[in-house]
Amino acid sequence: MDKNKRDKDREEDPIDELFDNITRIFSSIFGIPLNQAPSRHIVNKEENEKEEIIKHVREMGDNIIVIYDVPGVDPSTIILKVKDNKLYLYARNNREIRDVTELKTPVKDKIKSWDYRNGILEVVLEKKKGWFK
Repeated sequence: MDKNKRDKDREEDPIDELFDNITRIFSSIFGIPLNQAPSRHIVNKEENEKEEIIKHVREMGDNIIVIYDVPGVDPSTIILKVKDNKLYLYARNNREIRDVTELKTPVKDKIKSWDYRNGILEVVLEKKKGWFK
């Protein structure tokens, strides 16, 4: 498929329009700026297949919380790593997920905590001391 066809398909995709509307509503209800509202990211499902997941990054006090919508993964396969203000995620079950999240706020290179429940992965990272926004 050529690039022009993909761009045209993306422009006419009603799912993209629906997601944009949901993002605006989410932003207005919770008072979160649009640039901090949930975002969609493509992850590898298989060699030639792509699948979208939703992730949300939020600052809360001294922590950065990253929430992934990743139903169907086996919690024992979740691997998380933080390095150079990037959060790396790998997980698998009936699919493989690889994601890199660039963080705008400097964080320590250590996962503070994480929890996976009902298809939602919540990762808590600690901001570096002395970082004020």
